[in-house]
Amino acid sequence: MTTNKFDMVIGDNEILEVEITDEDDVAIPLASTKIWFTIRKNYTDENFYVQKKNSLAGGDDTEIKITDGSGGVCEIYLVPDDTKGLLADFYVYDVQISNASYGIKTVISNRIFFKSQVTIVE
Repeated sequence: MTTNKFDMVIGDNEILEVEITDEDDVAIPLASTKIWFTIRKNYTDENFYVQKKNSLAGGDDTEIKITDGSGGVCEIYLVPDDTKGLLADFYVYDVQISNASYGIKTVISNRIFFKSQVTIVE
C-alpha cells in the first residue's frame, strides 16, 4: 500500500485501494481470506462508526472487493451514508484479515481524516 493515511470528505463516495502485506512488505494472497475494515474515533473506543466486510466475513463485494488476490490488493467502498453522521476530525482505522496461513492478523492500522463537506446534496 502506498499510504496508510487517508483524507476524505464526509458524505462522499470513496474507494480505498489497499495492498495487504506482511511485516516484510510481501503481498499476502487473499484467496479464502476474510477481510474487515473498521473506523473508530480512537483506539480505545469500543464502538465503531463504520465497518466493512468482504463476502467471506459476512459482507459482500459492495463493501470490500478483492481486485488482485495473488497480489494482496482489495478495494474498500465507502458511500455517503457511511460517513454522513461523522464530525470533521481524525479517526483511526484498521484492516484485519483471517485465513489459514496467518490466522487473525491486523495488517494495517492508522488514521483517517474526515473533512467537512461544503455542498450537501440530499
